[in-house]
Amino acid sequence: MTSSTGLKRRIEDKETNQKKARYDLKRTEDFSGGRAAFEVYPISRFDLPFPNYRQPSEVGVFSLDAEREFHNDGRKLRYYIVPPDPKHVSFDLTEGYDTLIKRDEDEKERLDHLLRWILKNRRKFLLARRSISTSSETSDQEPGADHAESDSQLHTDFIAWRGHFTKILCTPYENQDGWTMAVSKFNGTWYISEVETPEQRDRRVNMADRQREMTYWGYKFEQYLTAGEPHGKPEMSDPVNTNEAFCTVIRTRLNTHSLVFSGEVDCRLADGHMRAPQCYIELKTSREMYKPNQQRNFRRCLFCELYF
Repeated sequence: MTSSTGLKRRIEDKETNQKKARYDLKRTEDFSGGRAAFEVYPISRFDLPFPNYRQPSEVGVFSLDAEREFHNDGRKLRYYIVPPDPKHVSFDLTEGYDTLIKRDEDEKERLDHLLRWILKNRRKFLLARRSISTSSETSDQEPGADHAESDSQLHTDFIAWRGHFTKILCTPYENQDGWTMAVSKFNGTWYISEVETPEQRDRRVNMADRQREMTYWGYKFEQYLTAGEPHGKPEMSDPVNTNEAFCTVIRTRLNTHSLVFSGEVDCRLADGHMRAPQCYIELKTSREMYKPNQQRNFRRCLFCELYF
């Protein structure tokens, strides 16, 4: 009886060790170039006190011109122009569709533009230098040598596009579309970049003509309501060019994690009373809804995205 029990225990121990070895191998693969996943259901597991979220502050801006070239300034910032009669507007959102200049979506930019901004603005990531003793008796180290490692770091935990964080936060409420993120750690900072999935590419490449036209409506709507000067007039004769963009760079903190992210901005209030990023405006269009399920889908998808 004892011998049988001992044999059973040895078999169980062997199976446990084999499972542990497979688990350790899986973890190694996950964090060394493989794929990792995390559970989001049931959503109730996240029903916890909300962590401290610091008021976001703008640390910089950059622009992308008609050729998608990077500029370390705000030249592409647009200003919101109120229609003459806001309660009675009639915009033709299909006008100019045949002259649309569309960005090449097969060109994957990843974090390139944000990284260019970081390279040109490294000083904004430096910590305040500690006072350096001028006495050779207290230290035989070259002045500033103790900061060499510190100055090579960004003192930031996570860097990404704003939309990446939005997609992650919406995951518990979105069960239709999957996503894949590439994550790299360099000098103590995690860089997050979305990777287009095969399903996303299929939808993009095989999008119906009507759907392509509907995506144009949003860009045309922005053209009707924005100008390049605070009190200018919308340039309706110019073709819509989706290469152009104005982006804000934001720093904030979620609990103990410091975040820097960038996002495209449609326009800002023209009166100048509010500071960035509170002055920025996101313009949205939606089709008229006649059925309850259309309202439900609108609230479930768009409201969640706008909230985050």
